[in-house]
Amino acid sequence: MYQPLLKIWFQTLAGIVLLLASATAVRAELTLPLQTMAQSARLYYMSPTGQGNKDGTSEDDAFAWPQLASIASDFEAASRIVLLPGVYDLTSTIDLRSPTADTVLVLEGRDGALIKGNFDFATNTGTGSGLRLRTGNLILRGLSFQNTGFCVKSEKASVVNQVLIENLTAKNVHTCILVDRDSTQPVTRWIVRDSSIQGYYRAAIRLAGTQSSDFLLDKLQIDGAHDQAKSDCYKSGIQLYAGVSQVHIRDSSVSNNIGSCGEAYQQGDGIEADHKEGTPDQILLENIEVANSGDADLDLKADHVTLTKVVTHGGPLTRYAFKVWTYDNYRCDQCYAYGLNKAYINLNQATMRFTGSTFANDKPVHICDLRHGTTPEQQAVVQFVDTSIYIGNDEWLNECGPGVLAGVKRLPPGKLAPPEPATNLRGR
Repeated sequence: MYQPLLKIWFQTLAGIVLLLASATAVRAELTLPLQTMAQSARLYYMSPTGQGNKDGTSEDDAFAWPQLASIASDFEAASRIVLLPGVYDLTSTIDLRSPTADTVLVLEGRDGALIKGNFDFATNTGTGSGLRLRTGNLILRGLSFQNTGFCVKSEKASVVNQVLIENLTAKNVHTCILVDRDSTQPVTRWIVRDSSIQGYYRAAIRLAGTQSSDFLLDKLQIDGAHDQAKSDCYKSGIQLYAGVSQVHIRDSSVSNNIGSCGEAYQQGDGIEADHKEGTPDQILLENIEVANSGDADLDLKADHVTLTKVVTHGGPLTRYAFKVWTYDNYRCDQCYAYGLNKAYINLNQATMRFTGSTFANDKPVHICDLRHGTTPEQQAVVQFVDTSIYIGNDEWLNECGPGVLAGVKRLPPGKLAPPEPATNLRGR
């Protein structure tokens, strides 16, 4: 009994220190100078097979798609390539780079321009097709992908600093945005915004690597549902791996992430952070809606995690709304958990504080599933401040710890409306 109480005392003091520190070290929102850099870019056109003399100077003389890699490497000044309507077959990797260290390359798709690969869900083949970034100072705008192995990824041995990806659409890809754990150089300052990624095999977005930092994921619709043969067992909407840091995800929805695991433990997370090869750090989730995951809507093994206005809806297979591990500073402000789950909160030797939050459902759902270690520092501790909960059975009153639920406002059965604009994120 004394061990959890001792841990709460120490962590309360630590929380005060962390709160004071964070108040004096608020990070500025990530912005990029690329739009200004692109104002002087020379305009070129491209079509699937090219037209006229194929010098790109007009729509009638458009470059041919197979020329893209060589053209991009030959530019010496800021340049903008517009893909005209048509199907752009892509069965291999195309490398993109900015013309120089202080100029920008823009690759832009018009309505009706589709980059189509050869990825096959049933055989998991064709994973090498996509656009690979060998430098930073790149804008990718309005591109549409279908059945590619990836949409965009950083080259593992390249410094890729300052990338803007916006108005992207993707369907039936293996993984769309990929900064993988084998990156050996800094990958920094990426903005991915106003995009829709649907029906992926493994993940919509994976950000990884100890030298990967400073990402803004903004206004995204991520939906893993598809009509293909199967998905990867460890499917996830957004994956944060191997020491990636300073990730801000906001105004986005993530749904339908259910792995194809056969008779094995059912996997699939909406947003997942894993610390096997380095601890993800400084993660902010803001105004996020997550639903219908195979394991947990949020499965987090990360340090310095703050959640604000996060709404979880659960699903027929979803075990937990919040599944967190190891670390002592998870904070959840104005969070809302609805729908069926095995339990709303699963803490594995971790501490999580909920403030101004709501847990409600038509049917009873366990509030806590706490997994403790053997030392005072390894106890799982949940804290509630100004929080409302539907407690469907008085026998569950101590499952969050002795007396922990005594101060919460008890709700009657029934769902409550989550805050705007979270309720319409999936319908944008």
